[in-house]
Amino acid sequence: MQIKLQLGKLNLNSNLPELIDNQQQVNNLQILPIDLAHIYALNNLPSHHKDPFDRLLIARTIVEQMPIVSIDEVPANLIAKINELGDKGYVRAKTITQTNCYY
Repeated sequence: MQIKLQLGKLNLNSNLPELIDNQQQVNNLQILPIDLAHIYALNNLPSHHKDPFDRLLIARTIVEQMPIVSIDEVPANLIAKINELGDKGYVRAKTITQTNCYY
């Protein structure tokens, strides 16, 4: 989020530390660590998607068997890889609005 802020790709109504502190209290937001298993899993992803942040999110999803929700289109072969997780795979959000996305 900090990088997106600095690039001008994210606008917030408050500063980032204040927002995170608030969301940790109000919505039990948890900051998830990046482990070596997540980094090693990057090797198993198709290379067509170059965004390192998205790749790390997807690798984490696979390793932790967590669902991923995105407003972005994801290529079919990557969805197939994610959906190997069974019912905890990829969910495409039709829209993400201020009411259901806190930033």
